[in-house]
Amino acid sequence: MIIGNMHNNGLRYLDSINYSPSITTQITQLTNGVDSFFYNRQGHMTLSSTTKGYSTDLLTSISTNFIKNTADSVTSSWVNQIIPTVTVNEGNLLTSSLNIFSFDSTQVTSIDSSFATVLSRANALLTTYNGMTWQSNNGDAIGGYLRIVISSTTYWKNYYDSTGQGNVQNAGGPGPGFVKTLVSWFKKLALPEADAAGYIFGWGKSWLWDQKPTATERIKDGVGSAIKLSGFGAITQ
Repeated sequence: MIIGNMHNNGLRYLDSINYSPSITTQITQLTNGVDSFFYNRQGHMTLSSTTKGYSTDLLTSISTNFIKNTADSVTSSWVNQIIPTVTVNEGNLLTSSLNIFSFDSTQVTSIDSSFATVLSRANALLTTYNGMTWQSNNGDAIGGYLRIVISSTTYWKNYYDSTGQGNVQNAGGPGPGFVKTLVSWFKKLALPEADAAGYIFGWGKSWLWDQKPTATERIKDGVGSAIKLSGFGAITQ
């Protein structure tokens, strides 16, 4: 799963950074970190300046004070803008994907069960996606989105497990960058949902605003926004 590997390697790269206590400086460090990851670790890739700028602006509205409705709104807004511009099959799957994070976090009794629910829903849609025939340069909005959801949820589940349920740093596991006390965020699945919102936001900007002609370019912009949003949340919370 190339998209998932790119995403998770990007988060590991961001987690290796020692961040300043200043949020303003953190944003600069994170933005530079994302740029450095793509350029130095992904074959000299560069992100769309439009997508990069807007995803930086979006950091405070989603990441510094995560409200589930904010991520839901970002995702549904961009999905609804994208649907008229893609095939019927992709549009239908995008509509179905809006249900992936649809549950009441206040009723969650097990963080592991939340991870499992999201993974089950996303994998079911990915199975449907893989059973369809896609023409060249089509299907990367929903295909990338589902792979980001799966890879992100798996990454943060493993992170949660390796840090002693988010309370202590495992010296042999995660790096120094991300806060290790993320229990409330894990319970809300805020980080995977921020990743998902970031991907569809970055992909949508790349497709609708910058009119990037290839799936590779659009996916790159989506992944860049995804790791920036969830990464910033993991730094500050």
